[in-house]
Amino acid sequence: MRNLLSVFSFTELKILQSESKLNMTTEPDIFLLSQKSKEKTFSHIKDDTSELKLRDYIAKCTDIETEIKKIIKDKLAAKDKVIVWGTGTHTQRLLSCGLDISKIQYFVDSNTRYTGKKLKGTEIKLPAAITEPEYPILISTYTYQKEIAHQIRNVLKLKNEIITIYNDEG
Repeated sequence: MRNLLSVFSFTELKILQSESKLNMTTEPDIFLLSQKSKEKTFSHIKDDTSELKLRDYIAKCTDIETEIKKIIKDKLAAKDKVIVWGTGTHTQRLLSCGLDISKIQYFVDSNTRYTGKKLKGTEIKLPAAITEPEYPILISTYTYQKEIAHQIRNVLKLKNEIITIYNDEG
C-alpha cells in the first residue's frame, strides 16, 4: 500500500491493521489514512513478508483441496443422487475437486437471482422447492454451513440427510 501511495504522491498519515471474524472465517483488515503530497518523490519499500505469506496460503489451500477430495469421495461414494445447497465459488471448487455432476439432482440457492438458471447444465432452485426427502443435501459452503443446516432442519423442517464437509470447529 505504501508503494502504491508513493507512486501517486500520497503520504501515509495513519495505518491500522486488524481482523474481522465472521462465523468460521477470519478476514484481515487494513485501514489507511493518507494525504496527497505536493512532492513528486517515489520511494520503494521492499516487501519481505507477502511472498512468504502467499506461498504459505497456497500450500494450505492445496492441503485443504486434497482433504476435500477425500471427503467427497468418502461421503458421496455410496450416494446415487444428492442435492447441493450453494452455487457460488465454493461449489465451483467442489466440482473441480471431483464432485460428480451426474450425481446432482439439482442445486439450491437462497439467492433468487439464480432461480431457474443452470449450473453445469443442472437446474438451480430455491430452498422451498426441496420436496424429495430421499436425496441427501450436501451443504457447499465453509462460512454458513451451520446456519444452512439449521435452516434445513428447523425452518424448512426437512428430514433429508445432511452432508457437511467441515467440522463445526472449522
